[in-house]
Amino acid sequence: MKRQKLENLAARLKEELGKAEVSALHTRKTANEASHGLATSYSAAGDAEHAGNTALLSYQKLEQLKKLKAEIEESRIGAVPETVSPVCFTSVTFDDGRISEFYFVKNSAYISGINFISPDSPLGSAISGKSAGERFLYSAGEENHAGVISGIL
Repeated sequence: MKRQKLENLAARLKEELGKAEVSALHTRKTANEASHGLATSYSAAGDAEHAGNTALLSYQKLEQLKKLKAEIEESRIGAVPETVSPVCFTSVTFDDGRISEFYFVKNSAYISGINFISPDSPLGSAISGKSAGERFLYSAGEENHAGVISGIL
């Protein structure tokens, strides 16, 4: 059975990787250009520091996306898991009626409009290994949350 949700995520991830690669190269070039003015002023040194930090963040995002891509590629060929485990698309319904849908992954990254939950998060820990229809309970800060696994795709 084709895992359409993972196929959709893989396609979107390919786009995001392309953007991240361009951004990482651009910010590195900017950092290199900013470093040429270090001897001229404190302001130039501050600009170089900022550009260097921006380049580092861009490369870190690129690496996170590459790890996520590898995790997804490995999971795309397998069958849909019977329990919540990386990598699957999961839907949960909280007792207060809220519905949350997300990809359950080990290596999360920020992609606008896509939600990721890892097994290390409070919710992820509570639902890991559970089947559709099973209940979960977890605490986040001083609040308790409960609900049911609505679906696993």
